[in-house]
Amino acid sequence: ETNIKFDADSYTLNTQAKEVLDKLFAYLKLTDTTNFTIKGYAGKVESKILTDQKILTDYNIRLSKNRASSVEEYLVNKGLGSSDGITIKALGYQDPIAPNDSTSSRAINQRVEITLKSRLIEQIDNIENNLEHVRPAEYTKFFS
Repeated sequence: ETNIKFDADSYTLNTQAKEVLDKLFAYLKLTDTTNFTIKGYAGKVESKILTDQKILTDYNIRLSKNRASSVEEYLVNKGLGSSDGITIKALGYQDPIAPNDSTSSRAINQRVEITLKSRLIEQIDNIENNLEHVRPAEYTKFFS
């Protein structure tokens, strides 16, 4: 799992983020990994002027989607190829890794997480999705 940090109210990739993504891109190409998940997050913002929580939540969801999409776009433009195996999730301020009670804590939550699946998990998923008569859960004892 890889974390990419963003500035407040921004989905622009900074230099540090691009360096992390360049290393990730090299790994993806080396391992021929094409299936992974990009989850975008935003820090929860309170506003004294804007008190409508739905508008604030919608804004955070949009911002987190734009963050995840900017990572996807960077990797595809770098030469990853198709984005068919990439899953984008916009999670707003769900699943914070720090309290949202200060500017510095919210900065930690302004991130994108990239989760890769191992080949074994991909194969099990493929079996579960394509072979109805096979129940991989019955075979987990062989992998423990």
